[in-house]
Amino acid sequence: MNKNIIIVAVVTVIMLFAGWFLYFKDTAPATEVTQSNPGTLPTGAKNIFQNTQGNSGSSSSEETKSVINDFLLQTPEANKYTLYKTTIVSNYALQEWGNGETGGQALLKNTPQKGWLLLSNGGGAWDVDGLTKFGLPRSVAQQLVSESTN
Repeated sequence: MNKNIIIVAVVTVIMLFAGWFLYFKDTAPATEVTQSNPGTLPTGAKNIFQNTQGNSGSSSSEETKSVINDFLLQTPEANKYTLYKTTIVSNYALQEWGNGETGGQALLKNTPQKGWLLLSNGGGAWDVDGLTKFGLPRSVAQQLVSESTN
């Protein structure tokens, strides 16, 4: 009887290990996105940046690159994203992104200590009320929405 219990236990452990391995096995290796030098895009993001289309507001291209860089560093599987328009107003930015069949506008806030922090990855387009719920002043929210749709 003890022999049967041991066999069942061993088979159970083998099946659990096999199931765990198959469940957590990564089918496609991801390109690691890491920061190379301050002020440059992360490794693995150069092709993504080439897909971006324009930016809004009075922001410079360096500021736009900073938003994109910080967004990618805070986004899992960033190498699978295509980035589009970046809209910057005051200390806030909307970064349009697509990932296969999904997409949206990520909301970021610029902080002196940590750079652009990802507040929400979005999941569609923002409206003024949604942005003000994240603490944006109404005038900034209105300008972000207006400039991101132009």
